[in-house]
Amino acid sequence: MQNENVKEKFNWPIFILMGLATFIAMVVQNAPSGVLPLMTEGLNVNAAKIGDFVGIYALVSAISAIPLTTLTVTMNKKHVLLMILGGYLISNLGIAFASTYSIAFIFRLLGGVSAGLIWSMICPYGLRFAPTNKQGLAITVIIGGSTVGVAIGSPIFNVIGNQMGWRAEFIALAILTVVTILLVIFFLPSAAGEKRSKSTSPIQIIKNRGIQKVILLTVLSVMANYGLFTYMAVLVQDIKFSAGIELASLIFGIGSFIAVLIAGKFLDNHLKGTVSFMMGIGVVSAILFLVFGGTNGISHINFALWGIGFGSLVTIFQNAITRQVKEGQSVAVSLQSAAFNFAIMAGSSVSGIVLTRGSIRSVTILALVLLAIATILSITDKNTLTKEKL
Repeated sequence: MQNENVKEKFNWPIFILMGLATFIAMVVQNAPSGVLPLMTEGLNVNAAKIGDFVGIYALVSAISAIPLTTLTVTMNKKHVLLMILGGYLISNLGIAFASTYSIAFIFRLLGGVSAGLIWSMICPYGLRFAPTNKQGLAITVIIGGSTVGVAIGSPIFNVIGNQMGWRAEFIALAILTVVTILLVIFFLPSAAGEKRSKSTSPIQIIKNRGIQKVILLTVLSVMANYGLFTYMAVLVQDIKFSAGIELASLIFGIGSFIAVLIAGKFLDNHLKGTVSFMMGIGVVSAILFLVFGGTNGISHINFALWGIGFGSLVTIFQNAITRQVKEGQSVAVSLQSAAFNFAIMAGSSVSGIVLTRGSIRSVTILALVLLAIATILSITDKNTLTKEKL
């Protein structure tokens, strides 16, 4: 039974614990990338096969998000989260002890299914316990776990994998997942599922013009950012950034943290301004890359600016999507989540084609155009991004 008293104040432990769940989700998603050479040797396959651990994972996440969310919409949210974490646990242990690539791949697909569901349910679950005037902050803290996962979690677990073996990395993730499951069991309050009705069906929700607008902004900004982010190493080489990819990634990560702080401060009362600012920062960053390249000082600041425009994409659009409907928030978020994952794949694929036929400058120009369109749409919006929380 939901504890209504929780909503009287902002209960940081609840949202931090949910943030730990998104932290795990992001580290699991990125885990194979950091130990790719070790996994290719250990499972006796080529690099492309391990690359599928990332690409197919994202595809499964995108495909499963909507049907799984629809299927579980009436279930207790705490129970759904425990199922998801259980899926991650089985997936990580299965990969860690797999004797062949095929077995490891099957367990990896289970992780992708878990990912498809967690992003669509975790924020609507958290909003049950957030004060009305702090819902943006709640989403920021919850999704902020994924940002910490990218900037800190993945590097730490990659060190474990490279120092102790790739199987040790997945075992360590399994141990962290067990700890999180226990914390969820004892400390997260329950929340009843939503009633299944015509108004909460995906077909009905996608007809909502506000939902359509948020999904469009999601696709434009994610394709732009992830299309360029996928080839950051190529960008660093092309602009002759003297500090190299390591420092570029660090500065980018710092910018992402700043983005989370900005979102936490302004999302609740200034959603439109925050979205427009993040899109606009991306435009400025792309222009600076094209005009100044790797000029010392400017390029350092620019990687931070790009991180600011990039770091809160999930946060701002999940906040925006939840404002568009009163019923069926989980289903609405699943639509946005599926669009987000498809946009990652589309951005990476299209940018790869552009890079092959042109250059990284062409990829940067493509990102600039997409972000410019998103900026104009967000600035001129008169309803979707100004809608009060329902």
